[in-house]
Amino acid sequence: MRLTFTQEIFTEQVITAHAVTVPVTTNLNATITGFLPIHCIYQLLKSRAFSKHKVSIKDRIYKQLCNSTTPLHPLLPPLIEAYVNSIIQPTHSGGEQARNKPLTEREIISVFEESRIRTGKSVSESLMDSNGDDRRKSNLTTQLLLLYYVLLYEECLLNNMKIVSNSNVKLKPYPASLLAQIPIKHLIQQCQQEQYHYAGLYSSLLRLLATHYPHLCQVEDLLGEEITVCSDIVHRVVYPTNKLPCTRKEFEKAVDMVTVMPSECLVLLTQLAHVEANHLMQFANTIVDSLPKLVDANVPRKVQSAIVNLWNILNTIMPRRLHVMTVNALSVNRFQTNVYTQQDITIDPLIVLRCDPRVYRCPPILDVILKILASYLAASRAHLTTHLQSTPNFKKSEGIGNTPMMTDVDREELKNALISAQESAAIQILLELCLPFEEDNTREGSCSVIREVQCQVCSLLHQMFIADPNIAKLIHFQGYNSDLLSVTVAGIPSMHICLDFIPELLSQPQMEKQIFAVQLVSYLCLQFALPKSLSVARLSVNVMSTLLTVLPSEKRSQFFLPTLPALVRICRAFPPLYDDITAMLQQIGRICNSHLSVLTNIPQQLMGIKGDLGMTFDKRDSPAAMLDSVALIKAKNRDIAMSQQVQKTFKDIVSLSMTSTKAF
Repeated sequence: MRLTFTQEIFTEQVITAHAVTVPVTTNLNATITGFLPIHCIYQLLKSRAFSKHKVSIKDRIYKQLCNSTTPLHPLLPPLIEAYVNSIIQPTHSGGEQARNKPLTEREIISVFEESRIRTGKSVSESLMDSNGDDRRKSNLTTQLLLLYYVLLYEECLLNNMKIVSNSNVKLKPYPASLLAQIPIKHLIQQCQQEQYHYAGLYSSLLRLLATHYPHLCQVEDLLGEEITVCSDIVHRVVYPTNKLPCTRKEFEKAVDMVTVMPSECLVLLTQLAHVEANHLMQFANTIVDSLPKLVDANVPRKVQSAIVNLWNILNTIMPRRLHVMTVNALSVNRFQTNVYTQQDITIDPLIVLRCDPRVYRCPPILDVILKILASYLAASRAHLTTHLQSTPNFKKSEGIGNTPMMTDVDREELKNALISAQESAAIQILLELCLPFEEDNTREGSCSVIREVQCQVCSLLHQMFIADPNIAKLIHFQGYNSDLLSVTVAGIPSMHICLDFIPELLSQPQMEKQIFAVQLVSYLCLQFALPKSLSVARLSVNVMSTLLTVLPSEKRSQFFLPTLPALVRICRAFPPLYDDITAMLQQIGRICNSHLSVLTNIPQQLMGIKGDLGMTFDKRDSPAAMLDSVALIKAKNRDIAMSQQVQKTFKDIVSLSMTSTKAF
């Protein structure tokens, strides 16, 4: 009887055809109990009944998503997952591949058209202006569900790209223009604030966002959002009317007069900081356009900090559009007609650093640039990963000409190499910013500004080194100005990871890398006086002793002149190495004196070297001729300078041993 009922009277095809005609549940939420139509739809989706019998379920699901409210029904996220899987992964029916149809772009974007984040309305205005259909379109639950659908669709499509490409039906990802119109950051922020209503959705949304949009999940931004949310709550209590303190023209006029009358501009900036974040969007273009006017050294620091505070508030609700606007506003080519797009900066994140040079000596606005740079570096990594997944290899034997097609491993290595090249180039540029500019010699208070810039750069490099230790290894194998070693070692807490690869750096054949390694070891020993540092320092001393015996005379001075001062720092960190280092210094001194005795018989007093070898010279030579000979020797022979450096190093070590309080 049961088989007759299910196989002849109410077959699966009859049930699927009837299921789409059942009205949706109005205001579906977790408080509605019992067996609902959504349970039947979910089971039929899981069994692929709709796609197998070619029954369109798209409109039915879309209507149900639009008629959902809080608290979220626990079956809605699994329903979306089953629907997305039925779109991507085909079902074989009658020898053909059957799929459900995805939601159209128009259906998705219509839900976000009346979003208050797009219109710039405040919370109170949105509630007052909402009626029937508008309320449905602006419903936060519907927006979050459709955001989850779009992100899940993109992920499933990428994970099954080979299957989709081999099928007859060509599924395409949603265009970037659609995703740009969805206020992703704002929706996640609202979902986070009301997690008790979206318990089954928030974690899944956050996972998808961290995977495909890591630039919207920066830790510093998430911490800043909590502060902004608290300030918005205070604002609704203290400023319930939400009245704007000025117009955009008044704001622009105050910014133009900032060097003459900074107090007026500061008052307006302070008042705007109390405006609700969504309402502040009206001033987004004005705030960004004012940044180039406020990077000048004559602008008060408090005004610069106030404008950056407004920028940070806007960054919590419209980060993608704000970043593009800021890069174009601060670009050195900002007066040209061509502007950078989101895609341009994602492909080449170094565009962010092609900004007005004055920004690099304006710490508040430089902090904005560093945030944008970190964001686009993360976006570039995600973009390259998505590109590899969206263009899979099919036939390994095919290629261009006689060149075989690259394997997936080769493509992954090329992607990682490109990412490393981008990030290392950005780091090298940032390290150069830590060096004094020519203008800094005449600028008042430049020392404190440079120090603050160095701290900001070191903070970003620390985050990058922690995220990928290999980038730290790459940077130090490339090398940078040795004057910055004291800055990087003291300012980047994660520099201790360099101790792992210094033996490999010391073994490199290039002398420049060996010199850089010894100097780096000396600063690391001072900062991290660990047993591992002692082992690396002893290795460095042994390498120097070995090179002393194998290097030719012309290269010996090139290596030891810049590395001898590093021995003083190593001795200060590890007094047990005194004996080995002093023995090596004596050996260097003997080699220098022996080499000098072969070149000339002029007394060393005339060459500026203490001590007398007992040599004589021709008394018929005039003192002027003798001095000319000495000048010639000093110009051609660097052993003199090295001998002086040995004596100075020995003197510093002896002085250090007499004044040091360390027991050894």
